[in-house]
Amino acid sequence: MASGINHIKGTLLIAIPVGLVGFFGGGGIPDGLACALGCLSGIILSPDLDVEHRTESEYLIYRVLGKFLGAIWFAFWWPYGKMIPHRSPLSHAPILGTIIRILYIYGLGGILWFAFAWAITGHGTWLPMPNWLHPLAFWWLIGLIFADALHYIMDVLPFWKQHRYPWWMRTLRKLFR
Repeated sequence: MASGINHIKGTLLIAIPVGLVGFFGGGGIPDGLACALGCLSGIILSPDLDVEHRTESEYLIYRVLGKFLGAIWFAFWWPYGKMIPHRSPLSHAPILGTIIRILYIYGLGGILWFAFAWAITGHGTWLPMPNWLHPLAFWWLIGLIFADALHYIMDVLPFWKQHRYPWWMRTLRKLFR
């Protein structure tokens, strides 16, 4: 498994190539930008939101948005971390995990939106749903799926795994036991 910092670096590294996929696949700059922004959204909408402690992406939210909004962000994702075990296919499988996180945002976000509107106006309104068939929303989702796929690959491939000792030291220890 790669560290949170390595996941962020990897996502930043593939954002431009993923944007080019949207540019050439969608047929223009807006589609390419939407795809690249979807990929960059993978930094804060990380599959690692299923852990019960703060992740690097949540610390990033704290630094950028401040402690108050960072605490709201952490509180919003806390039930998700409680419901879904870490590294389960429900959170880390590239397409399935992405869709579940989007549904979680609209499920809990919609309930909170309704409750907030009810408290302010006396009657609730539901959270407006985006048109996922709109090309920009579609390419944003594709970019997010690319970021999740990279996250999954970095967690599975052995050369990104974190160890107490570097690879060469582990090899020497195995040879000279």
